[in-house]
Amino acid sequence: MLKHKIKSLLQRHITDPVARQARWSPQTTMAQIALRTAYREHPRQSLADVGFSVFSEFEEDGILLYLFSVIGTTSRLCIEIGCGDCSENNTTNLIVHHGWNGLLIDISQADIDRAGAMFRAARATKLDPPTLVCRRVDEHNVNELLAGSGLPVDEADLLSLDIDSTDLWVLKALIVRPRVIVVEINARWPEGVSRTVARDATDAPVFHPEFGMIYGGASLTAFCRVLNEKGYRLIGGNRVGTNAFFLRDDIAPELMPAVPERAVLGCSRAQHVQRQCAAVLSNHPWVAYED
Repeated sequence: MLKHKIKSLLQRHITDPVARQARWSPQTTMAQIALRTAYREHPRQSLADVGFSVFSEFEEDGILLYLFSVIGTTSRLCIEIGCGDCSENNTTNLIVHHGWNGLLIDISQADIDRAGAMFRAARATKLDPPTLVCRRVDEHNVNELLAGSGLPVDEADLLSLDIDSTDLWVLKALIVRPRVIVVEINARWPEGVSRTVARDATDAPVFHPEFGMIYGGASLTAFCRVLNEKGYRLIGGNRVGTNAFFLRDDIAPELMPAVPERAVLGCSRAQHVQRQCAAVLSNHPWVAYED
C-alpha cells in the first residue's frame, strides 16, 4: 500500500517530465515533504523503491531524502566536493527544497560562477545561498579547506565526493565524520578488486570514447576498505551502480544494515561495463589499495 502511494507521489510531482521542468517549484517541495512524512511512519524501504531525480544525475535525490527522513538530521549541513555548476549534483535538492546549508567546492571557476548566479536568482536561496569555493581538492588541503570555511563541518550530515581522480586519498585523509557519505565509484572494476589512481596522480581522469571515464576515482572495494576503517558501512547504491552510499556505524544499524558489494555492482549496467572494459583497464597506471 505504501509503495503504491510513494510511486504515485513520485509520478505526479517529481518524475513526470512536465513537473520536472518546474524543479524549483513549491509543489516539488510539498511532494517531498509528503514523502518524508511517509518514510518516517514506514522507515523500512528498499533503496530501489525510493529513488528519483530533481537535481541529481540519477536517483540520488530520492535516496538521500529517504535516508535523512529515517535517520533525521543534526546540522542540515551538506558538503559536496566536485559540485560542478550545481544544476546536476547530489546536494542542490536538499538546499533548495529542505532548507539545508551547503559547502560546495569545485575546481572550475566557470562552474562556481554559474552556481552562484543560479542560487542568487532562486527564491529559495537568494537570501541565504550556500558557500561556494573554487579550489582543487587533494589529500593535502582538504581538511584545511573545510576548517577554513567557517561552517560547522564537524557536525555535517552529508558528504558527497566526486572529483574523478584522487577521491580515495582525499577520503582517507578526511578528519571530519559526516553521518552519510556518497562517493562516485569506478564500477568498471568488479567486486573484490581494490584499485585506485595513485595518490599523486595528475593524469586522471581519462575518458574513453565508448566506455566513459576509464581511468579515475577508485573501485568500490577500495572505498569500502577506507570507509570501513573509518567506521562506516556500505548500505547500497543507485540503480546504475555509479554512486555508493555509506552510513556511519553508530547510526540506525538495525534499520539500515550493511550490504555486500554485489548489492551495488550486481546491477546490469555495472556488469555490462565490467565486461566491456576488462581489457582496457590495464592500459592505465592503477595501484592496489591494501591498507
